[in-house]
Amino acid sequence: MSFTHQDLATVAAQPALHLVLAAPSLVVSAGKPAYVYAQFSLPVASLSIPGTPATAPPARAVLPCVSIAVRNIQTNQYVPLPAGSPVFGVPASLGHATVTAAPASQSDGAAGPFLAFEVPPGLAPGTEIHITATVPAGYTGPGSPPLTAELTLTTG
Repeated sequence: MSFTHQDLATVAAQPALHLVLAAPSLVVSAGKPAYVYAQFSLPVASLSIPGTPATAPPARAVLPCVSIAVRNIQTNQYVPLPAGSPVFGVPASLGHATVTAAPASQSDGAAGPFLAFEVPPGLAPGTEIHITATVPAGYTGPGSPPLTAELTLTTG
């Protein structure tokens, strides 16, 4: 699966931090599964022997908080997915749902930053689904800013 539609969030003061939210398509079908990729990467400090060249530390990957909200056509407001819908993470902000969904399996069978949720059945074509991935303020250290990446999917 190719996740070509993406939003990347970084912090100018800490350019090694990357929050990525991506989807294989920005158009989804009501009542069908939708897939997103959400991952926060941050560098890990490494030690080296004095007098030897330091190697670049590997990045640690973390699944960020992901929330999903559907735009109500009559009120033009985003509302949480209905109760009983799959949800994951913690609400990103007021008006967003927490949706629990198991991470989707990767080709090697391992779970990873690939998340799947069912698009609510009966949504009219053109309905927007707003997906937000967040890393809270202070996560990478005292005073570090929050990071937010957003995608808007549309039912076809």
